[in-house]
Amino acid sequence: LSANDVAMLLKAFSKHGYKDNLDAIDFLLHRASQTLHDAAVTDISQLLAAMVRLGLEDRFGGGVDEASSVQPAHPGLLNQLFLHARGGLFDRFTPASDVTNLCIAVAKLPATQQGSRLLLDVADKLGSDAGFSYAAKVAPRDVLRRLQAIVM
Repeated sequence: LSANDVAMLLKAFSKHGYKDNLDAIDFLLHRASQTLHDAAVTDISQLLAAMVRLGLEDRFGGGVDEASSVQPAHPGLLNQLFLHARGGLFDRFTPASDVTNLCIAVAKLPATQQGSRLLLDVADKLGSDAGFSYAAKVAPRDVLRRLQAIVM
């Protein structure tokens, strides 16, 4: 399975609210870690949006400062996903909707250093002159619709 295959399968699971088979979801997340080097920002955005929709934050473990006696299924994966996404965040081929999905994932999933850095990157970009033209590509109604789709 490619990185895109993993993202699309998780997206399909999330659209139907399917989280009964955690072994299948864990397999897909394991495969995501194996194919991360080939993943596009869109793949990571879709994967993380699906995990938020499914409410499966616990598969990634606790936050930056959270100590837990239970080992999560995929420790460190979330940090790796955000790190990889940061590399292509403002590529000309990255849709603004993917940036929105990533920001929501940072807010909804356990805290990570790379997630925090991703938000700083977005804030820096939107604060620059070039950022205003980037932000203008997305109508406020579209941002609201995307936020509702992820959160609900």
